[in-house]
Order: sequence, then C-alpha cells, then structure tokens
Amino acid sequence: NVDGIICWSTSDPSVVRVDPTGVISAESPGVAAITVENVSGSGGRDECLVTVIPQLGIGYFSSKLEYPNGDELSAALMLLDFYGIKVDFDGLYQLLPHGNIPQINEETGLLTGGDPWFQFVGSPDEVGYGCCVTVIAQAFTSFGCLLEYGCRLPDGVSATDGYYSLESDQFIEYAKDSIDSGIPVMFWGTSTSGGILNDPLEGALWITDDGDFYQAVTNSSVLVIKGYKEDVFIVNDPINGEDREVSFDSVSTIYDKCGSQYLRLIPESDNDTPPVVSRFNVMKVKSGADYALSLISGYSPVFGTSDDSVAVITDSGTLTAVGRGWCIATLADEDSRTQVLVIVE
Repeated sequence: NVDGIICWSTSDPSVVRVDPTGVISAESPGVAAITVENVSGSGGRDECLVTVIPQLGIGYFSSKLEYPNGDELSAALMLLDFYGIKVDFDGLYQLLPHGNIPQINEETGLLTGGDPWFQFVGSPDEVGYGCCVTVIAQAFTSFGCLLEYGCRLPDGVSATDGYYSLESDQFIEYAKDSIDSGIPVMFWGTSTSGGILNDPLEGALWITDDGDFYQAVTNSSVLVIKGYKEDVFIVNDPINGEDREVSFDSVSTIYDKCGSQYLRLIPESDNDTPPVVSRFNVMKVKSGADYALSLISGYSPVFGTSDDSVAVITDSGTLTAVGRGWCIATLADEDSRTQVLVIVE
C-alpha cells in the first residue's frame, strides 16, 4: 500500500489521457509525459514518456491459404472494408478483366500470355500472376470513391484520372502524410521477413498479347500501410500476416524495384456513402462496334463510362467501343443502379 494521496497527470491530454487510477487512453498520435505524484504522506514523484503511434484500424484479409495468388485483391478488400464498402473476394475478382496464363505458343515457340497491366493473369486460387495497380485502380472506379495511384507506366499504358507518379523518397513521405490524415495506402512490394521486404525474385518472362515483355516476380505481395513509428511502417501483409513492421529504407528500395506502384482511396467529401451495386454484368465487345446497353441491363437512363478512350455512350443508350481496354458503364433508374464491365478487345 502507498501512503498519501496519489495524483496522475498528463502533459498533453490531446495525445494521452490518464484517469485517477492511472489508466491511460491514447487519443491521437504524438508524445506526452505521464506523471504520478504523491502529494501527501511519503511524497515522491515519477514520470514516463508515452508515444502514440499513428495506426489505422484496418481489418485483415489473408490470401495465404485460399487465394495464394490473390494478394492484390486481399489488399484491395482491406481498403474497401476500411471505408465500409462491402464486397467479397469473388465479387471483386469478377470486376477485373481476366488474362490467359502464359503458355508456349505453338507457332512461335515463345511463352505468351495476358498482360497484368490490363488484366488479372491466371487465377487467384490456382496458377496465377495477379495484376498491376492500373487494373485495381480501374476496378475501384465502380465504388464511387476518388482515388490516387501511381506507377512507372510502361509503353502502351495510359494514365487516367488520379494518376500521380512518385519516386521512392517521395512515396515514404506521402505514405506518412496519408496515415496522419487517416488514409491507408496499398503498394506493390514483396513478402515481409524480419523487419524488411525480401528482394524480388524473378519468375516467368513472357510476351503479352500486344507483343510486350512482362517479367513476373515470384515473391511479390501487395501490402497495406496502416501506421508508422520512428523509421518503420506497420503493414498488413496478405501472405505473412497483419501488423508487420518494415523499415522505411526497405520499403523505399522494394517499392522502386517493383515498379513504384501504389494506390489509396479518398471518399468524396460530399458523399461518404458509396453507391450500392445491385448487379454486375460483364460484356466483351469488338473495337469500333455499337451495342445497345439498354437491352443488356434493362435500366435507363445511361449515366456514362469511366473511360471515354475505351467506350462512350449516347443519350439513347448505345455504347460505342473506341479502343482496347476496359471501363465501367453505369446505368440507373429511380430505384436501382447497375454497372457493366465493358472489355474492348
């Protein structure tokens, strides 16, 4: 037992609060001094510093067992769930255009397959190579959120709204600022191990359908930054677990080696509630052809498409395929909203 009256205090209640029994509560990132003092009896005084690190309450979705090749989808689900957008793994996968697994072309003898810059290549639960940030960014347009993303765009890949390329040192500060603002960030890296990200291991090299080369990384993993302290980020790794600590230096190096790919969602200030997607249809069309969307969805009027360079829609509901790629066509009536994934081949 301690004789006398014990008083607890904090130097900054906006960072840490302390109750009369000495129980502390973190309020916001920062540093505060907690002081305990015997104001009567034997006297005495002690103090300790408490650091509250910025860390967001993000749910965890694992890819390790059921979807070993779907880490980018699991990371995307973490961001969507953080903003209250409910969609399951299979539902998100169906929003993406799918590319063929690389196989030997009998005519050329070369390994050829889909393009991860435009498609999810293979399967998330069997043999697969995943996709790049451009595919996830395009899918996110269907959920009514603003987004920012970046990467080193290869030839033939066009930037869309929200594209901001960041060098590795810029990305570190960008991610810290995002966490301070309450916004998680996903980025393309590798699996975590012992406080670092492992060096990328080169996998299959193939020729895409457009004749470009693509080099896969066998130990790739798309990670979600949820907090930081001192010189480390706290990340959720869909393969190796949540709340993993990795150094800024390691993130900077691997971020650069994996194409400087990142993405974050920003809810629109005037509408934090995302639209409800009642149905999702997929249509594959040929470039230059016209299609009557009203016959497919049964809804009107047509709102438009997410990318006019891929497809456009007239007021009468006719879709014209403009160029190769994919976009989201949105249709609605007074009660319902339907979105159609349009893939132009």
